[in-house]
Amino acid sequence: MIIEAGSLDFVSVEFVRLARYRTRRQARSHRAPTYLVRYRLEGLATREAWVDPRTKPQLVWRIRSSHPQDFVTIELSANGNVIVEWTNQAFDALLNELGDTSGEAD
Repeated sequence: MIIEAGSLDFVSVEFVRLARYRTRRQARSHRAPTYLVRYRLEGLATREAWVDPRTKPQLVWRIRSSHPQDFVTIELSANGNVIVEWTNQAFDALLNELGDTSGEAD
């Protein structure tokens, strides 16, 4: 596992379909959603990595909710091509500050 951390300069998430029709010996189905994420952390070069949301359904949502200047921690696979986990420290701090509001009425 490769772990990167730093202040986010930019992030873009793009839906990518690898193949239109399933062919013989194809590793992925055309129905499997795949996303390409381009991001740059402060002081580092722009990187590209793939996301397969079947592993963690909310992973793409967490990446899209990140904004420039947020401090993020990115966990990549051993080869560095697949994002396994994306943690936005600023967003998590905001959620903790709001606290649990379940059961409260307006």
